[in-house]
Amino acid sequence: MPAAPLTVQELRERWQPHKARLDGRRSSHPTSVRFHRACSWLEEAERLDAERQADQILLHQWIAFNALYGQWDLNLHEPVGDRPSWQVFLSRILELDATGHLVALLQENRRLVLAMCIDNYFSPRGRRQKHNPVSQEKPGCGRGRGGRP
Repeated sequence: MPAAPLTVQELRERWQPHKARLDGRRSSHPTSVRFHRACSWLEEAERLDAERQADQILLHQWIAFNALYGQWDLNLHEPVGDRPSWQVFLSRILELDATGHLVALLQENRRLVLAMCIDNYFSPRGRRQKHNPVSQEKPGCGRGRGGRP
């Protein structure tokens, strides 16, 4: 039987030693700031009624996740793109997952994960085709240099 999810308060308590270590290196360390923002959104999600406000809860949780993986490019003074940020974030999470919990969770929910990967809504190619019907009719339209997407 799976354990009950941690509350935001429990997450914050578990985070304290890591926050102290990071803040010792640099005041207001970016990871500490991202974690604080994520927890703020998760706290808002906890306050909502799960049966009546499921969509809002999902949005709050997605924003919290975005707060965790999002990165800022100090040279360009703009956010790093989602794909590179996700790659770095997920690679780091897998490195830190010494118990293999994340892999086990993904394997347990394999059918759902694969369905999400295949679904046109979640697929960048599916979204592009849905929102840019011209590119379906004329090859090369809506593409970058050299006809690449």
